[in-house]
Amino acid sequence: MDQREALRNELQAIITAAKPFVKRLRERSSHIQAGHFTNLSMQSRKLADRNDMLLPTYRRYVDRMIEEFNYQVSLAYEKHPDLKKLSKRSAEALDGPKEPTKALKVSITLPVHEWLIVDESIKNGFAQSRSELFSKITYFS
Repeated sequence: MDQREALRNELQAIITAAKPFVKRLRERSSHIQAGHFTNLSMQSRKLADRNDMLLPTYRRYVDRMIEEFNYQVSLAYEKHPDLKKLSKRSAEALDGPKEPTKALKVSITLPVHEWLIVDESIKNGFAQSRSELFSKITYFS
């Protein structure tokens, strides 16, 4: 692999890593921060397409993009510490082998006041979604 291709791979890593940040930040109504990651992704794509730069100049531009990405990541973690999630690989190492699971569609009928309690539990951070909440409830019972 030549040096230019290696630099393009570094830019592709930024593009790939920016996607989950955009999604998670938009879920938290941090559209401005999500916009920074979208912008970095677009700039990285444009830079990866360029063939007119000499390698030392190209290296400097890529280093600047990496530096800006790392800065935005640190700002996002500072504002939303819960963004730091274990990677699948580290989670597997900590938890050991996972039990096989099967996905099923389930419909739950509850009175309106109980749905309010469910939604309030999610809002208070007990779970990220209704499905996660019901999974926790069935796991603990």
